[in-house]
Amino acid sequence: TFELEPHRKKIFSTTQLDFSYDPKAKYPEFEKFLSDVFLGNKRLKKILAEAFGYGLSPHIEAQKFFLLYSEGSSGKSVACDVLYHLAGCKEQVSSVALRDLSNNFQRSQMYRKLVNISTENEGKFNSQALKAITSGDLIQLEFKGKDPF
Repeated sequence: TFELEPHRKKIFSTTQLDFSYDPKAKYPEFEKFLSDVFLGNKRLKKILAEAFGYGLSPHIEAQKFFLLYSEGSSGKSVACDVLYHLAGCKEQVSSVALRDLSNNFQRSQMYRKLVNISTENEGKFNSQALKAITSGDLIQLEFKGKDPF
C-alpha cells in the first residue's frame, strides 16, 4: 500500500527505526543546507532523498548504489552523518570501504545492516563485488574464527 503504518507484531519486519515519522514536519536548517549545497537544484535534492529512502529500507530490489563525489567541504560528510543518524547509527550502519568489498571479513561488517556509509574512498576497487552486493547475488561472508556463510 506504500503507506506508513505503526509497528505491530502482525506485520513481519526485521527493521524498526527509532524515531517518529511526521510527514508535515519542517526542517528549515536542513532545507537551507540542501539549497546551499545543491545551489537550488531541486533534481539533486530529490536524488539525495531517493538515496536516503533506499538507505533506510532493507529491500534491495532497486539494485541501487549511490556515490557522492565532489570537491572537499561540499556537504558530503554532513549528508552521510544525517543518514547515519536516521538509520540508527552503528546498530544499522556499516562502513566498509569500496576497496574492501571483495574481502569476506570486511564484508561481514555489512551483515544485517541497512546501509554502508564509507567516506574518503580512494584508489581501485572490485566492481564485481559491488555489483554482486547491490544486486542481491549470493556472496560469502566470514567472521574471524567462524565458518564462512
